[in-house]
Amino acid sequence: MFVGCDPAEVDELAKDLQLLGQLVIEHADSVEEQLHRTSWEGGDADEVRHRMRGIQNRDAQTLHSRLTSLADLLRRQGSQQLRASAITRSESGWLSSVPGVKTREETTASVFATSDRGSAVERRKKELREKLASLSGAFGGGGLLTAFAELHPFFDSPRERLSRELKILDGLGDLSDRHILTIDSSVGNERIVEVYGDLANAKKVIIHVPGMNTGLDDYAGSGNESALSLQKRAQALYGDDVAVVSFADYDVPQNLVEAADSGKARSGVEPLRSLVADLKRAGYKTGDISVVAHSFGTVVTGEAMKSGLDVGRVVALGSPGMGASDRAGLGSPGVDLYVATSSFDLKGAGAGSVAGSWTIFGGGLVGAYAGSGLDPVSSVPGHGPDPTKTGFGGKTFKTPGSKGHNDYFDGESLDAVAGLAIGN
Repeated sequence: MFVGCDPAEVDELAKDLQLLGQLVIEHADSVEEQLHRTSWEGGDADEVRHRMRGIQNRDAQTLHSRLTSLADLLRRQGSQQLRASAITRSESGWLSSVPGVKTREETTASVFATSDRGSAVERRKKELREKLASLSGAFGGGGLLTAFAELHPFFDSPRERLSRELKILDGLGDLSDRHILTIDSSVGNERIVEVYGDLANAKKVIIHVPGMNTGLDDYAGSGNESALSLQKRAQALYGDDVAVVSFADYDVPQNLVEAADSGKARSGVEPLRSLVADLKRAGYKTGDISVVAHSFGTVVTGEAMKSGLDVGRVVALGSPGMGASDRAGLGSPGVDLYVATSSFDLKGAGAGSVAGSWTIFGGGLVGAYAGSGLDPVSSVPGHGPDPTKTGFGGKTFKTPGSKGHNDYFDGESLDAVAGLAIGN
């Protein structure tokens, strides 16, 4: 029972609006192309073609933009409802039922109650299978839009979306022994926050904020590899009293164009600040909490710092900029900011492999960067200067052995990152 809206229904409506917007553009392009192929000459033909260009360039684009904006609004509403409902459950359940003074373990359990996310995922998988079974006929009984989507290579039909979501959830494996705080498996809006380690008894907490292209498939099997590696190395340096929280609760960019949009980063500001506030409520002090952010995750973290981020230190790796011209512009003056980048970072602005994008759009630019030893990540527009540059004000450090965008969480580089994260 949700107060305000049913997030699943709102998300389905958002997907339909997004598809409709795409179809508007596609149909306008198709009609214009057909007009140019049609054997028709004279003044009337020229007038019709001129008007069609106006429809395509003005009206279709305007309608597409409005439908896309509405879809984004609905997605945000659904995500906000899920988070609000989770907060309501924990506050009205565990938190209100424990009388008197709470131990760290009791407080942490109340603040970070998972409400059995594993069972919720299994219920969702069952629901997806039932929906897929109910789709009958060549086009799943979905009408003209569904039929078009089934046949068109660039659009997903309802059946394809359901199948993809089910495949993603199946890939997560057995969740019964995992500590998942938040999960949203909606295709195109995947979010997850997962804990590695004993959060109730840890003395240090590291929040891991990954970058572009991060999805639930990066949490398949036993969990996010970078976060798990970070926790293992931090425990080797400090002891078993370290927990890592992998935070992918924002609108993760899926390509370099989206990665230039700071709005994607701002979507993670309140969820990240809320997570830190919950850790403080659970008894952790500011100095106990660190953030290790990678690539576009550093943009999310920078935006959160501008709103006030109550942590002891931030370690920013391979950053395309943090949304400010210098350290003072980031605010949160009590935070120690450590910044590093590898000698040559080919993967652009995200956690996934986007080297192909640089090759396609940059041509010989990649070779020039490789020859100069420069880092292409610093050239992604829209987020301010590279925080490792002289004059920015961050504390630079070396990541030995890292030669690519995904090398920070391995070898001696990981030693350096984990050491800073635990305050060494």
